[in-house]
Amino acid sequence: MVTRLAALRLTALGGGLLTITAMVLLAGLARLLLDASTAVYGGCFLVVGLASVVWVRPADVFTAPVVAPIAYAAGLVLLTGGSGGGGFGERVMTVVTALAVEAAWVYGGTLATALAALARRATLAAAKRRAREAAAARRAAGPKAQKPPKPPGPRGAESAPRSRRPAR
Repeated sequence: MVTRLAALRLTALGGGLLTITAMVLLAGLARLLLDASTAVYGGCFLVVGLASVVWVRPADVFTAPVVAPIAYAAGLVLLTGGSGGGGFGERVMTVVTALAVEAAWVYGGTLATALAALARRATLAAAKRRAREAAAARRAAGPKAQKPPKPPGPRGAESAPRSRRPAR
């Protein structure tokens, strides 16, 4: 199961949807079980952001830092929830206030996600460069180094001339 999760590769859209969905679900759990703890929610944000970097395709790795703050804000809507009596305006002000108060989590989590994306991209680029250099070294070594030697035939076969006609 763990190896299947490690091999999972999502597109940019799939990674974004998974990140946003995970943050909304975690916000709901934090509100229900932990009395809307923003510290637990921020810690979950770090984990989800780093997981999104790992699970997205190499070509889409830089979408994870873009989606991370959007996912945090989407979950924060559910986490804060407002008092319920003031309507839409109160809910918007509650979310904006929570974003301002919890800016350290947003910036820190986004920075951690961006650094992880840079590290992953650099690692992938280095591996690609090493593979290119190894292929170039094999080509430079010539055809003798690429083909394995033929096994020797029966005794004396090396010195006997070969016939071009097939045997009957």
